[in-house]
Amino acid sequence: MSGLPSTAARTAVAIGDGAAGSVGWTARIDRLLGLLAECCDVTLVATMVILALVMGAGVVSRYVEGSALPWTDEIASYLFAILTFLGAASGIWRNNHPKIEILLNRVSEPAGRALRAISLGALLSLFAVLLNYGVEAATQASQISMVSLPFSQGWAYSVIPVSTALMIVFAIRNFIRARPGLWETSLAAATAAVLWTLGWIAIGGLAVYAYLVLAMLLTLLIGVPVGFALALTAVLVLNSAGIPLDIVPQRIFDGTSSVILVAIPMFMLTGALMSSGGMAERLASFVTSVFGRIRGGLGIADVGASVIFADISGSAVADSAAIGSIMIPQMVKRGYAVEFASALQAAAGSLGLMFPPSSTMIVYAWVAGISVGGLFLHSFVPGLLVALSFAVVIYIYALKRGYPRETTGGLREVARAGGSAFFALMIPVIILSTILGGVTTPSESGVIAVAYTLVVGCIIYRSLRFRSLYAIFLEASLSASRVTMIIAAATLLSWVIATFQGPQKISALILDVSHNPYVVLILLNVLMTVLHVMLEGISTILVLVPVVLPVLRELHIDPVVFGIILAQNSALGLLFPPLGFNLYVISSISGVSVERVAVAVLPFIAILTLDILVLIFVPQVATILPSIVGR
Repeated sequence: MSGLPSTAARTAVAIGDGAAGSVGWTARIDRLLGLLAECCDVTLVATMVILALVMGAGVVSRYVEGSALPWTDEIASYLFAILTFLGAASGIWRNNHPKIEILLNRVSEPAGRALRAISLGALLSLFAVLLNYGVEAATQASQISMVSLPFSQGWAYSVIPVSTALMIVFAIRNFIRARPGLWETSLAAATAAVLWTLGWIAIGGLAVYAYLVLAMLLTLLIGVPVGFALALTAVLVLNSAGIPLDIVPQRIFDGTSSVILVAIPMFMLTGALMSSGGMAERLASFVTSVFGRIRGGLGIADVGASVIFADISGSAVADSAAIGSIMIPQMVKRGYAVEFASALQAAAGSLGLMFPPSSTMIVYAWVAGISVGGLFLHSFVPGLLVALSFAVVIYIYALKRGYPRETTGGLREVARAGGSAFFALMIPVIILSTILGGVTTPSESGVIAVAYTLVVGCIIYRSLRFRSLYAIFLEASLSASRVTMIIAAATLLSWVIATFQGPQKISALILDVSHNPYVVLILLNVLMTVLHVMLEGISTILVLVPVVLPVLRELHIDPVVFGIILAQNSALGLLFPPLGFNLYVISSISGVSVERVAVAVLPFIAILTLDILVLIFVPQVATILPSIVGR
């Protein structure tokens, strides 16, 4: 990674290729924008480093000095917001925000160019709102002092207009590089103008909900990135209802200024450091030595390694990428069908949502107002049940297709591999013991995990090089911001739904169908599955959970158990096209088309659905471990 060229250098090369060495004004502007993007990346990495240091200072002061620093949480929440918005700008530059491309990939080239033009126009209309009212919000915040320090809040809020200006420039730059004709340019401008003036159309009553669903579907289908599609939907609904849009930047900023959510980038950074430092390989080797003697043991070892890595990164996509890049080639080499190996890893990677420190569970606990540690403790047995059921599927396929046992050295080999992976294996132990023991918050535990991983990777294993850390921190920052931007936008949309009393209306509708908790839970799972076809898990949580919480209270359904059910249903969403992110990650690793992976993963979808039904009808599966440990 240390040899990767800079953003500016890559830009210059691309220009040189496209313009045959031209040094005209367009090339100069593009180089300038490349330098601007590089500055954005550097600031993004610096923000991640400072965020970790601030949280680390809080941990040290609380446990070494005996008293908490009063400013760490507030500064951390502001830094987290900056990380989100700057990362969103870098994501626009790279054009790698999650989006639905099922329609774009199935239309003719002229139609695809037209859809991209409309998508750009939709984005620009949203950016115009964020820029206009973001400046206003930053100006107002400059008059307000921070709670813990004698500084203005304006410096934090200013990231909204600054980042939005960057997103506008980067989005237009990407559009121009595609060499659009007059028709596409006019279409983009017309779309932006039409969406900006939709406030002329007044919508009220039940039509608001139809408008909301239609707007969200259309923006997603034309290729607007998921996070921005949610925010644009909220803006359109507010505009049509005549509600002032100055609330938009405030609500989006609030969605990113929670200290609890700081755990997400910290655990993602831990996973990135482990993956780049070779620690994931040590874990995979250890688990293979344990399960290798079983028929299909290499595939079962993949599941085991994914469980361990899930307890570190908290990200299913990170799990899939880190373990999949190691295990898929090994399985194919040992005779596994490449489609099955790809589907197996896609399913195993989804375990990242079901085990602590799952980002999905952290967000759910934040929205539902329940203990993160309690939710983590309840999730172990259900998660292990899913892992075991995946292992059963692998074993059956291994018997049917003759997949081999692995030749291992017995207990001596297990001991050798365990010794090699010992310090890596201690990372999930540290994370879980500090959180479940009530020693630290999830965010503080994430910082401790980052520090420990750096020490292990740089000093003990010596597999991490200082010059590679910038690239690792940048990739972790970008990955985290893709998630947190969706959280910010979904927070705005959920507030809009609540403003129109959506939770009360939908709760009444559900309870009109049935008051049987089992029937309601099955209906909610069907609804969540449908939503996961369009949205990823965290978006679904932020949109759906505030709506269904009244139903859970009415029927005395344990919100902790529901959170675990929701996490497993979110894992299903990772395996369902068209948005199933794990399908795309694994496809890029194995080279197998998304369609073939989607077909091969069906047995794992079926067994995961059965696991969810078991949890619905036997919720004691989730409560047995807390009962044993007396919590």
